Amino acid sequence: MTDEERDGFKNIPAELRERDQWLYWNASNDTPRAPLDSPAATYGCSWSDPETWMALDEVAEQAAATPDAGIGYVNAADNDDYARGLYGVIDLDGVVGDDGHPKDWVPSLQPFFDRDAYTEWSPSGEGIHIPVVGIDTPEWWTDEHFSDEEHEGVEVLTNKFSTYTGDKMRGAGDEVVEAGDWLTEWLREAYKAVTGEDPVDDRQQEIADSVADGSDTPDEEWFTPDVAEEALDHIDPDSAYSVWRDVGMALVNRFGSSGQRLFESWSRRGSKWDSDAERQAERIADDAGNYQYDAGTIIHYAQEGGWDASAAAREQLGASPPPDKPNVEKVDERDAQPGDSDAADNDGIVSVSALDRHNGGYGYFHTGEDGDSWFERVTNFEIDVNSFLFKDGERLIDAGVVPSTGEEAYDITIPAKVFNDARTFRDNVVTGLTTTFDGSPADLNELRKHVGGASAPVRTGTHHMGLHPEHGEFVTPESVLTADGWTDDPEMSYIKREIGAERAFELSPDTHDEYDSDEVAEILELLPKTRTPERFLPVLGWLYAAPVRPYIQEWTGQFNTLHVTGETGAGKSSTLSVAWQLLGMNGDPMACDDTKFALTTAMASTKSIPMWFDEYKPGDMKDWELDRFQTLMRKSTRGGVETRGNADKSTEEYALGAPLMISGEQAVQGAAEERRSIQTRFLDTVKETGSPTRQAFAELTGTAYETGSGTREPEGYDLQQHALAYYQFILERDANRLKLLWSRSREHVRDLLETHSITGIDDLPRQGLQTVHFGLILYRLFAEEVGAVDVPSPTEADDALLYIARQFGDEGNRKSHLDRFVELGSRAAAEGYLEGGKHYTVIKQGTPEEEIAIKLSRTFDAISKYARDYALDGEDMLNTANDYRERFREAAEKSGSYVTAHSKLSRPLNRCVRIDTSKAADQLAFDPTAFGAAGDDSDDEADSNGVTLGQLAPGRHTLEVTIAEQLEPKPWQQGRGHVVDDGELLTYIAEGQADPLADVSQGDRVRIGNAKIAVGRDGMKRLEVSGVCDVEVLPSVDSEQANVADAATDGGEAEAVQLKEQVVSTLEAEYGPGADVSVPGVAGAVDAAPDAVAEVLETIATGSSLLERLEGDGEYRRL
Repeated sequence: MTDEERDGFKNIPAELRERDQWLYWNASNDTPRAPLDSPAATYGCSWSDPETWMALDEVAEQAAATPDAGIGYVNAADNDDYARGLYGVIDLDGVVGDDGHPKDWVPSLQPFFDRDAYTEWSPSGEGIHIPVVGIDTPEWWTDEHFSDEEHEGVEVLTNKFSTYTGDKMRGAGDEVVEAGDWLTEWLREAYKAVTGEDPVDDRQQEIADSVADGSDTPDEEWFTPDVAEEALDHIDPDSAYSVWRDVGMALVNRFGSSGQRLFESWSRRGSKWDSDAERQAERIADDAGNYQYDAGTIIHYAQEGGWDASAAAREQLGASPPPDKPNVEKVDERDAQPGDSDAADNDGIVSVSALDRHNGGYGYFHTGEDGDSWFERVTNFEIDVNSFLFKDGERLIDAGVVPSTGEEAYDITIPAKVFNDARTFRDNVVTGLTTTFDGSPADLNELRKHVGGASAPVRTGTHHMGLHPEHGEFVTPESVLTADGWTDDPEMSYIKREIGAERAFELSPDTHDEYDSDEVAEILELLPKTRTPERFLPVLGWLYAAPVRPYIQEWTGQFNTLHVTGETGAGKSSTLSVAWQLLGMNGDPMACDDTKFALTTAMASTKSIPMWFDEYKPGDMKDWELDRFQTLMRKSTRGGVETRGNADKSTEEYALGAPLMISGEQAVQGAAEERRSIQTRFLDTVKETGSPTRQAFAELTGTAYETGSGTREPEGYDLQQHALAYYQFILERDANRLKLLWSRSREHVRDLLETHSITGIDDLPRQGLQTVHFGLILYRLFAEEVGAVDVPSPTEADDALLYIARQFGDEGNRKSHLDRFVELGSRAAAEGYLEGGKHYTVIKQGTPEEEIAIKLSRTFDAISKYARDYALDGEDMLNTANDYRERFREAAEKSGSYVTAHSKLSRPLNRCVRIDTSKAADQLAFDPTAFGAAGDDSDDEADSNGVTLGQLAPGRHTLEVTIAEQLEPKPWQQGRGHVVDDGELLTYIAEGQADPLADVSQGDRVRIGNAKIAVGRDGMKRLEVSGVCDVEVLPSVDSEQANVADAATDGGEAEAVQLKEQVVSTLEAEYGPGADVSVPGVAGAVDAAPDAVAEVLETIATGSSLLERLEGDGEYRRL
């Protein structure tokens, strides 16, 4: 196994990697995929015995050191530790064709890709493995292969050992996909593809029973050997094995020994015929009687090849009566007149179809020589074309399917190419409960001509709800709005993706075809009174600017995000729910930790309707979840594109253009995100009983509130009316007039900042202020149009702008690009990316005048490389060194700045930027020692300010600690152990790509910059280190500190900490959610004294969300 293969195991989903259920296999054994308890073993082990299972890291390391060895996971049904249900694997054997793509018979893998499913190539490279959780194999399922000799087919591995490679398919997701009805349907398609039979089709079974009973089939009368030979001319003898096998069995069952000779004669025409094929043909003939294939099988495959079975039957039968078939209806002669299937009026297209319409379906009228007439049905539904759409060069058909059975009609939007293939047509069109298609490829061609020639308008299709200025239309999932109201003849049409954002949009012509101006005016007057103006008007301004984002995006290239924070109970969610409803949505937010597909499709669903994501909690989100959300958030701000892979190895692009509205208790993380967001913090005082803000909110939403005279229950307002009115208002605006207002907002913000001496605001934050002011202008104009009078004053608007501006300015709490760059330089130097004498030099080292001279042009490149290597996208660096040069010049001119010179001769580097090390350390997260400078070392632990380890608040700190103990890390960790300071012990863990303490020895005294104090789910504080931390080994500790470390590792506190870790691990591994937990049970599991365990359980129940205390003494329940 190569290092690259071993590294690939990191691709395996974390929830599998973290489970100790791994074994080996070895390709050199007689049964190469048999599970082994040793990588070099030659005989299989008892894989179902949990005692043999191992951790992933252990088997990966041993497999890497053993020739031909690999690893695999035990899908054990008797292991009850499954929070999400039983794990299994969809095993597709031998499915990779010569072109590297899945073979044609394999059902589309798109349902897996749509759900971000992890999908990997098998060890042979010819198969595909897909792990699934919560799997419940259908009763009808059996593992199927095309033949015993060919290892090609589909298996569902549950309660079995399955190999893993980590060789992830391009475009696949990272999730263990959850089973559901969709998977059952996919397995049904796979079963049909391999066996040729539908396992749940009752009608097929009825036909099979009638054949088995020996009754005559309707085909026997006319399907003679001569006709069969004619049909075989339309079937490729080199077709897939399943087709070849079915045809052979059908010929033998239909014609006996002459059928076998016909089978061989036909097969010899193909290039695959050889001695092996001849032996196989004999076996097929011998087995044919055990299967129910007959003339219908041959007709089916021949029709797919273009054969006209109806014409052949008519030629054989002559004046015979109508065939006795389920899709044939005898009709009166007067009803047997073909309908008018000619169509013209679709941009000059003339299309003539041979299909006739009868009783709500399509088919053909026939009249025999004896005068009998009948209708041969092809479909039991009609297709009503609404419009022809063009999107990105692709032709689409927007239509309704109208079943003749009384079933409710349903809408479809399909590409024209669905008529190329019967299976694709059934998958995309014949999706009703009662709809059927009984035709051939020739019938599909006739249906294509009928549909393509329909009289329907041609429109532009879009996946984006909202404003489309180029057409003067506002597109919604159900209809299109213009300045004059809803229209029946729009230029555009929405193409549904069946995603959550579409379902969340509620405004439609069925519920709101007009609005009441007086009611909308009252809404506009109440809305700003629901919260403190200074904190709420930024939301209001952004809210009214968001629907015209397409204009702002065109003018500036980006649009700022809105971020609302506040304590629990401050009313963030309730206020933003109202705001969302005011713009036509349902008021229920989306989740920041949703799947990547859900986040992507939501952000790509619109370019002007805000998408609201609630519960933004970086501290509670996994690092990869936070990174995923913020990466998409940054792309959406710029109007970027997210590319997703499809099962057929093609890609689909999603244009992320939605204005984003984010709420949570924590502020947005990352410099790039901060600069692109408008942040406001809600106060909880607005909800106090009797307050004017509470009363206004209650009046607006129709919720009860208390007054001095008792309880009032207002009716509230229909907020969707506001959406209809405002969108029509926007559609009436002239683009040039809007651009003029946008420019005036820029001027107003500039004058306001100058008047109040606020400096240091870059372009992006300045655009955020401009957006708020622009939106407030639109709000006032809209209010005037509907007659609202009592609206916020210009002074209140300016106060709100100043509240936002002071967060960005030099006196605010946000760091500038320059500050971030200098801090990043310190971290890069600590990691060895900057070299003394090449990138920097220290001036007057060790003196109060100590400075670091930085060669900016070289240093910029090195810091950029550091940022790329550590994937620090959130640092939002500027483009070139020259972008920083001017900022250094400005900083050097300010009194008290840590920049003392922007260009000063500094040997041996010539002209350099100069930084005062003491001031930089005081003002920034800057460590002079990373450059070999002394800095101001009067307070070695300035960041902790004398606070003990246990007292430090969660967040980033610079710490000096002693490594008390280094332990074996868990499989998902890079390092683990304990640190001590002043006798206080704390667990440390290293996650991510590297352990910054890997080269440190037990007992060493270290200074750790950017260390993170965090609280685990067990309620215990811990120290988290990663590649962003700066670690410096300090001179040897004195004997007193060394003794403290020794004491810590000898017992006492360390033992208590370790016991707590053992108990937490046991609770997480052996007790599922809702399980009862007792002191004796846990004490026995961890082999510890019950009294000590009782104390630990009480601590966990009190300080974490892992346990809850029950009424009985020493009894708990796992949460």
